[in-house]
Amino acid sequence: MHPQFLEEIDRVLEKRELIKVQFLQNTFEDPTEASSDMSRQTNAELVQVIGHTAVLYRPSKDHKRIDLPKK
Repeated sequence: MHPQFLEEIDRVLEKRELIKVQFLQNTFEDPTEASSDMSRQTNAELVQVIGHTAVLYRPSKDHKRIDLPKK
């Protein structure tokens, strides 16, 4: 993946914590594999992939918005 794209994903995750990434319908990449790579390179959790849409989560250091329940 392009470094500038990953930097932007990283920046948005820090600000929002939970994001959707939508892949173009005519992409040659498998959305599940691309999402796994993206989550690994940004240290985010891949929540789910539905069709061409992936949901990523990473707790923010400075802009905490989501409180997850303790297990």
